[in-house]
Amino acid sequence: MNHKKLSQLNLVQFSKTLFHRSSLNTFILSVLSVFALQSLWLNDSVAKPKAEQTTRLDQAQQKAQKAAVPHPFFWDVKGPNGEIAHLMGTVHVPDERWALLPKDLLADLDRADVVYGELDLTEKNTMNTEIMKVALLSNGQTLEKLIGERLYQKLDRYLQTKGKSVAFMNGFHPKIVEMTLGLLDVMPLLLSGKPVLDEWLLQRAKNAGIRTAGVETIQEQVNALFFGTIEDAKTSLEFTIDTLSKKEAQGIKPFEVLFKAYFTGEEAQVLKTIEDELKGAPASQFKAIEQLLTVRNHRMADRIIERLKQAPKQRQVFAFGVAHFVGDEGVVSLLRKQGFTVNRRYAPKTNN
Repeated sequence: MNHKKLSQLNLVQFSKTLFHRSSLNTFILSVLSVFALQSLWLNDSVAKPKAEQTTRLDQAQQKAQKAAVPHPFFWDVKGPNGEIAHLMGTVHVPDERWALLPKDLLADLDRADVVYGELDLTEKNTMNTEIMKVALLSNGQTLEKLIGERLYQKLDRYLQTKGKSVAFMNGFHPKIVEMTLGLLDVMPLLLSGKPVLDEWLLQRAKNAGIRTAGVETIQEQVNALFFGTIEDAKTSLEFTIDTLSKKEAQGIKPFEVLFKAYFTGEEAQVLKTIEDELKGAPASQFKAIEQLLTVRNHRMADRIIERLKQAPKQRQVFAFGVAHFVGDEGVVSLLRKQGFTVNRRYAPKTNN
């Protein structure tokens, strides 16, 4: 792998795409995993013609355009001292339907004084530097050396079913490789150049002259993503290979399941999807979940409260991956426990 060539890739472009390995949709994963995935694709001589990819993508998105987004994950927040905010649960997926969000929701976004994402997408140089530190192996290390010949060959056999070779991943950290696997089937979508919901919201705000920022740092997300030992990473990688192989044999596409769960608008469905993806997972993966979701949820809630207290008269919007808002340890529940009134708009009648 030509690391010099990789270092010249526009990594910030990858931050516009999705990550949904298992159900842990967190923005930093989109940056890092798609960085690995795009490199693999660009070096892959057996990739399908771009025209074919684009045609299939356009056909799918033309169908999507016919449907609006009737049940977005959107909450109104009122603080004990009159603070006003909105929460928007996102999915890191390009889709034509973002422009079809309810008009009054878009109007509230347009009235915001500031829109926060998980990360400040303007920190391009910092993002590039930190991603390069963790995504690529160094000092003579290779993926094969780290995970061993048995698992390396198992990974290669799985990739061969996708028309890929493990050789193109040999310079990546096993965490990056694991995240990449679940995205291989949606490469045309990732390369469409169309914005994911997070970026669409932030760019819309910026175009309107609204300030945008992030509530976390790139390093905080990197630390959460790379939590655990190499042995943990190996165990998790093998679990992911086995899980994806089993689902594919059953005709199940995890990405489609997650995408559909989001568009139902049902919080219970999102939680169920996460739980289903973790059935049979090793203990190390549950510890990783705690870092990626629970720990970060508490940090996000604390920083939302901090920003609302600092500027109680400003209307603030916080747009994070939807998995961060739902459940007993989600941001919505944590804010309510701190005395904030949080009510969801557009919830389907079946939501519970």
